Amino acid sequence: MPKLVLRVGVVGHLDLPERATVAPFVARVLSSLRQSLTAANGAYVDSFRPGSERPESECRLVTQLAAGADQLVADQAIRLGYALNGILPIDMPRYAEDLRRNPGVDADPAGELARLAASATALLELDGEVDDEARELTKRTYETSALTLLGHADVLLALVRSGAEKRRGGTRWLIDEAETRGMPVILVVVDALDRSHLAEGPVEARTETPLAGEDWAQRLVQSLLLQQTRSYEPSDWFEERFRAHVTANEAEWALQWNSGSARAPTLLRDWLARIREDYFSHWLWAERCANAYRDLYQGAYISISLLALTAVGGALLGALDAGWSTFGKWLELAALVVLLVLWQRARSRHWREGWLGYRLLEQQINHAAVLAVLGRTIPSVDSPALREFQREGAWIDRYLRAVLRQARLPSGRLEQPIVMEAGHLILSGMIDRQVDYYGAAIDVNRRANERLEVIAMVSLVLTLVTAALYLFVHYYAEQAWHWRVDPFRQVALGAGIFFPALAATLAAIRTQSEFLQLATRFRGMHAHLQVLRDRLARTLDEAAARAVPLLSAQIARYAMEAARSMLDEVSQWRSLLFTHEIER
Repeated sequence: MPKLVLRVGVVGHLDLPERATVAPFVARVLSSLRQSLTAANGAYVDSFRPGSERPESECRLVTQLAAGADQLVADQAIRLGYALNGILPIDMPRYAEDLRRNPGVDADPAGELARLAASATALLELDGEVDDEARELTKRTYETSALTLLGHADVLLALVRSGAEKRRGGTRWLIDEAETRGMPVILVVVDALDRSHLAEGPVEARTETPLAGEDWAQRLVQSLLLQQTRSYEPSDWFEERFRAHVTANEAEWALQWNSGSARAPTLLRDWLARIREDYFSHWLWAERCANAYRDLYQGAYISISLLALTAVGGALLGALDAGWSTFGKWLELAALVVLLVLWQRARSRHWREGWLGYRLLEQQINHAAVLAVLGRTIPSVDSPALREFQREGAWIDRYLRAVLRQARLPSGRLEQPIVMEAGHLILSGMIDRQVDYYGAAIDVNRRANERLEVIAMVSLVLTLVTAALYLFVHYYAEQAWHWRVDPFRQVALGAGIFFPALAATLAAIRTQSEFLQLATRFRGMHAHLQVLRDRLARTLDEAAARAVPLLSAQIARYAMEAARSMLDEVSQWRSLLFTHEIER
């Protein structure tokens, strides 16, 4: 159970002459959020384990500690007991120089930076760039830092002035980016505080609520709580006993195999250890549940198909020999009863949904852990195309967000040795492993499809042969050679019923398993990831050969593209199979 954490990102103008009136208003907003989170903690814990021990909730402020709005909000947040998480666009000394060049109306923003940074529980110093001519941080540096902050926030607190211009990497731009992602935004209009409001909902249907009273904060916190956390958790003896015999494949943990690399910088090894503490237990749980439900679901539709074939065989016994009629009917009845019980349990216990849901969750947690090596996280993007499927599996996103919220921000400076080693770790632990998986899965699914098809065709050929043999005996051999036709009639009757039923059973298994379609999808993913792997490997080699600084943003783009592709593949697979009822 991840503890309840609310991460408030902050953005605002450097020039903030309204500090005296804005500061109390901001304090009231932050206080409302904290009080609402504390009040909701009991319900949150009970949604996991009713009556269990309740760890304290935590409010975090995620900020770039820039002059003006950032430092004002950070100061108020510390006073109210928030944990301060700083994300600086560049190392602290050069960032302090940049603040001195752009102080806004603050007297000593660099000194305030040092004071607030000393109070921070985590301080991530990104590897931004300085424009040598202008001697200022580049626009891309500001943009990267702002987007990193947005990825580590659940709600954005924006201090903005009416009529402010929009520029890339600036306040208005970041507000638009947050709204595109469907993130709640608390908009504090510094020159008209009475117009301040909470904007939330999908980008095409945002609703605005005035910041009056406590209701807005309570509703916001409630919307971020994790409800129905175990929608597909086994709740009966059968699933419990089955899952007890299913293990998680720990080798699938992307950071496991290289976490003790001797050549990794000390800071990176520390980060990997913290990432394991924050993510591994949640990933292991999702991995184990996904494997259990996969085996239940796949075993169910294979068993149902074979039970239907057994029922046909029971009916066939009575047709072939009257002496076996009673036994055949009992066999037919027993097979049909077990078939219906298994079918009903699979539907009522949501085996298919559980398998796909937990698999998507496991993949998301794994990718989030990989991206955390560079201080990034998987983006939360509202998808209109998949919104209905996301709503059906809302618990997945809620649980994932709870895991991401409780995970700690890496603390330290992203220097070149760390970026290079992180690049190799992502290349080998994330992309290479997945390329190998898809390569092997293509052959497995292709061969399974071919074998089932061959056996089905052989069954139909045997039916054809026995029918032709019966007609041959009936029209020629009985008269010419005095062969008895009755044995051949029985064989032809049995083969005419059993072998087509066997072929139909195998066809049903082929259709339900989607072997050929999966092989085709995996081939596309394999080719795409190979291109990413080659490009990332070439980038790392060129950086090492030329001793050219490699930015973490470059490595993060490769990792995010790989994660986005793999998550999209799982999501599309989930939407494709969503309408496949097990009885079909």
